[in-house]
Amino acid sequence: MKQTQYEDINAITYSSVVVSGFISKESNFADTFPFLKLHEKNEFEMITAISDDIGFAKKRLASPATVYSGLFDIMNYAVVNTEVNELESSLSGKDAWIAFNISSSDLPKYTDIASKLQLPRVVFGVHVTDEEAGPNVTFEDTCEALAAAGTNYTIIKFGEVREMAEARFPYRVRRGNESIPLPTVDRGQGQPLSSKDLYRVIVECVDLVKTFNKVYSVGPGTFLDSEVLTYMKAQGWPERVQVGMMMGDLMDSIERKYEAETERVSKMNATRPLPVSAASITASQRSKSTGFFG
Repeated sequence: MKQTQYEDINAITYSSVVVSGFISKESNFADTFPFLKLHEKNEFEMITAISDDIGFAKKRLASPATVYSGLFDIMNYAVVNTEVNELESSLSGKDAWIAFNISSSDLPKYTDIASKLQLPRVVFGVHVTDEEAGPNVTFEDTCEALAAAGTNYTIIKFGEVREMAEARFPYRVRRGNESIPLPTVDRGQGQPLSSKDLYRVIVECVDLVKTFNKVYSVGPGTFLDSEVLTYMKAQGWPERVQVGMMMGDLMDSIERKYEAETERVSKMNATRPLPVSAASITASQRSKSTGFFG
């Protein structure tokens, strides 16, 4: 593990990372996206995929992209079912752990393992219930335990996700004490949170120092998020920088300013005298203004 300085953002690089939650034979689910994006960072000497079946994991991760990119050369596999010691063995000696799609009820178990092993870095993607999607759900006990163990953590809460490519719809990232952004029907909203956008945020967080020891909420965005994301892409900013900019309260701050300006303009227009049109002039006013032609 080493500290590096990039032109765009500070980062701590890790040589090994364990990834769980993205491959499951029981659920017939596997996604190569997070593994490819981790490999594109060019910092990991080993990426370990945790699954309930190694044969299934190797088969589902095999693709031209994973082979020709060199990802297969640094991939390692571990079988973990329900035994805690199996998971501990897979994580022992590793630098970072990305655990996706865990429930809040499983969070204490994952926290205990990371704390016991004193892992340098963890990123937990926590799927929350509707009751947990509101404000002030920040998992204080988990944060305190990980901090006491010297583990830099990032917890990302999310709700409903739809399987699709990234950049199809906007997304919004908020502080963890804020409620998860939900799709609404005003302003032409109502779009879902794309799975690949969520994966991108989780993967990029692993070495983004600004996300260390913080909790975030991720959900669907609005047209404002779309405008900002489109601008950043048009400027050629790397995805890493885009995610770094979106983490925190940037978009909520922009939206508050937008709504304040919209309200100001609306009030100004409401108090401004309307121009008098020909149709609004009364007959008596017309008769008085006819002059020589009366």
